[in-house]
Amino acid sequence: MKLKSVVHFKRTPLALAPDDLSAAINRYTSWTSRIVNDAGALKDLPSGTVVHFHNQFAKYDGPQLIQYHSEPENRGCMSPSAFPETPNYRLVIAQYHATLPEYSGCHVVRNLINFKQPLFDLNPTKIPRIGYSPSTKFRINRWFDKGYEETVGILERISNSLGVEIDVITDVAYDECIRRKSACSILIDECKTGSYHRCALESLALGKITVCYVSPAVDSVVHSVTGEFLPVTNSRLDQLEETLINSIIQPPAVLQLIGAESRRWMEEHWHPQNIVDDFIQHYERVVG
Repeated sequence: MKLKSVVHFKRTPLALAPDDLSAAINRYTSWTSRIVNDAGALKDLPSGTVVHFHNQFAKYDGPQLIQYHSEPENRGCMSPSAFPETPNYRLVIAQYHATLPEYSGCHVVRNLINFKQPLFDLNPTKIPRIGYSPSTKFRINRWFDKGYEETVGILERISNSLGVEIDVITDVAYDECIRRKSACSILIDECKTGSYHRCALESLALGKITVCYVSPAVDSVVHSVTGEFLPVTNSRLDQLEETLINSIIQPPAVLQLIGAESRRWMEEHWHPQNIVDDFIQHYERVVG
């Protein structure tokens, strides 16, 4: 029997995306999977082990591929244009990254969320509450920008005018972040760059109204891998205040109905087992 083992190599957290993928591989398939951060751990792997590099790579002589989670100019990303010695087999997440010319030769993959666990059980809320969990408060470049100051200003105005509860979630552990999102009726990803992120996927899985600006190009990427468009409330930043007000004044039953449909969409089009199956196909190709 051939060895069915994959090792994920990462040097930064990457929003725990490799960790979620590794856990899902162990849960849903006959492959074994683990995470390593040290290039030295690649030296003595059993023959045939697939190494799945995430953003960065190191010397390895066995079957390998690399996946891009970040913009090419990110210092932690060894993009193919700047590092031609990267593995020939390349993946890119189905977000704005897949629209960039630097990643045009990559296979597009969905960003897996392990929502089949009690932490993500549906929690219909009756109290109007808007949640926002930006991964950064700062603008680094065009893509590394959550529109933090503008979004928080809008939330404060809505809170003051309508008495709506808001929860800006930053600098907390993952489980606490998800629990606080679960207590909201509406969640914002970001409305500035034109891309969704893991935050939107978590929100949809929690069965919440999910507000995000998704550009036509990024929407087309999602359609290419699911056959559907992402079921978010699409809003640019300059429309966000009106969008949130129109959403928050809806009866709780309407919000819950839309949220339940969001969760159903994730079950049908973003189920972790189906996504894992796609990754296994990529691994089998590099094994040959």
